[in-house]
Formats: sequence, C-alpha cells, structure tokens
Amino acid sequence: MIHLYDKVIADYLQERLKSSKNEDWAKVKVYRPENIHELVALLNNDTVPLPVVSLVRTSEPVDRQRYNFAREKFGFPVRIDNEGNRNEVIYEYSIPIALEYSLQVMADKTWIADEIIRSLWACLRRRYFHEFTAPYGINRKISFGLECGDDIVTQTGSSEYHAVGTLYQKSVPLWTNGAVMLFSDRRKIMHLELDKIVEKLEDGTGAINPGDIPRLLNERK
Repeated sequence: MIHLYDKVIADYLQERLKSSKNEDWAKVKVYRPENIHELVALLNNDTVPLPVVSLVRTSEPVDRQRYNFAREKFGFPVRIDNEGNRNEVIYEYSIPIALEYSLQVMADKTWIADEIIRSLWACLRRRYFHEFTAPYGINRKISFGLECGDDIVTQTGSSEYHAVGTLYQKSVPLWTNGAVMLFSDRRKIMHLELDKIVEKLEDGTGAINPGDIPRLLNERK
C-alpha cells in the first residue's frame, strides 16, 4: 500500500500546480514513483516536455522507534462486516515505516526550475498532514505528516536519469512521519441464539446442564 502515500503526495503537488496563476505551470506534469519509467523513456528519446516534476521514493525502512510487537503479530479489531450476513470481524495489523522522497524539478531554464521548486517547497511547508482511506477492508482514514528539508540542491547540465542537452535540475528531500504499512484478515464471529440454547438444555425442571454446551456449539459451526 506504499503507493497510496506516493499518490497522495503527488496529487497534492499536481493540485498546487494546476491552481497556480501561471498558466504554464498548470500544464506541468508530476510523475509518481510508479511512473518514473515513463519519464526515463522520454528523457532517453529527448521528447520530455519541460519543465517536469518528479517524486522519487528513495527509502522505505521500518521505523523501529514506533514499532509495536502486538500490532504486527496479533492485530486489533477495527470493524464488523455484516454485509451478506458475513458476521466477520476485520483485524488490522500494522508495521510503522519511514518513507523518504526526493522532489525534483527539471527545466531548460534555471529560473523556471527555481520558481517551481520554491513554490512547491513553500506549499509543502504550510501543509503538514495528509490522509487517505486505508484499503483491505479496513476503511478508516490514515493520516500522516510530511516534512521537507531546508536546503534545495541544484544540478546543472544533466539530470539524474540521462544527459539531454542542458537541463537544470533542483531537488529537495521529503520524509513522512507516522506512516504505516497495513495488513488485514477476517475472523468469523461465533454466536449462539440464547432462546434455542435454553430450549435444548432444559432438562424438564428448568435447570441447565452445562455439559451440553460444547456439543451444541459444535452443532452450530
């Protein structure tokens, strides 16, 4: 589900560009990590439309400082699914992760790359929290923080992918706080109808024979 973090961040960047008063910026495409191969192909063929923005995921380690043994191994119930009389409890398991990215802007003029990266940098610094809906039947909102570095790195003459004429590339590091990798499973709810249990267990005097309960439980599986 890591691609959902990629999508939320890239969509936010794309939204900021489209809402810009600069009509040329509104046409700039943001490439997510899963689409970087498309950008590489365009660079190799010298057909990339400049300027261009890319979000490159550079690291995704487990965050040991936030690790919780019980949440990974045993999980916890998050909701009951009664659709189609399933009567199932959905359990959520989680592993904390720390995602790191490089936000990169490439242009054929240095002032264009500088203006775009600094505009996006400022937007990211003003908005810390981002969210999306968890998959796998969990269906709850996942909120995470996104921070960006203070230093913008400039490269001139070539991009990280391929040398195509004179390109001006600027990049800034990003990293998440509170991100998690989620998993889920379903467990059937075992239940008994009390009135039928009483009817079957009465021995004629109104007493209940506890010894008959295991047998009735097996009959209802």
